[in-house]
Amino acid sequence: MGRRSICLVAMLLVSLALGGCVEFFEPRVTEETETEGPTATSDGPKDPPSDPTAQPSSEPEPDDPEPSPEPGPSDEPSTHTVTIEPGLDCSISSYDPAEVTITVGDRVVWKNEDTCPHTATEEDDAWDTKNIDAGATSKAITFDTAGTYSYVCKYHPDMGPAKVVVEA
Repeated sequence: MGRRSICLVAMLLVSLALGGCVEFFEPRVTEETETEGPTATSDGPKDPPSDPTAQPSSEPEPDDPEPSPEPGPSDEPSTHTVTIEPGLDCSISSYDPAEVTITVGDRVVWKNEDTCPHTATEEDDAWDTKNIDAGATSKAITFDTAGTYSYVCKYHPDMGPAKVVVEA
């Protein structure tokens, strides 16, 4: 095979390869339709504008979404956990922390990590978790009024007093 034949075969291969890329060189014509929000398309990136002197507009498009508001502090109440720590025997167990400071509307639960049941009972009986079995967590108590609330274990009054301090 001569040099001329090799050149003809090479040109034929190049033209066949470029023939598959005709779409690349031809302008793409697509219909634009209005849509809500971002959408995914399968036809690849959009072609640049055909007018090289066109300037981008500084005015927002009417379909642009409104900017989202700045994130602020959460208005959701928090839940705080007081752990009932085991002692040498049930009567000398302790609340940890012994004083918890929360905000009005927050909740407190008590988790009993001791081997015997306990309670968290406000000294004036304004609220009571009732029995908290070993390994269990109490129902949540919500504090809607600022103040300091002292509590003890109804079964073991020497356990405490501990405090919940509620700030406005």
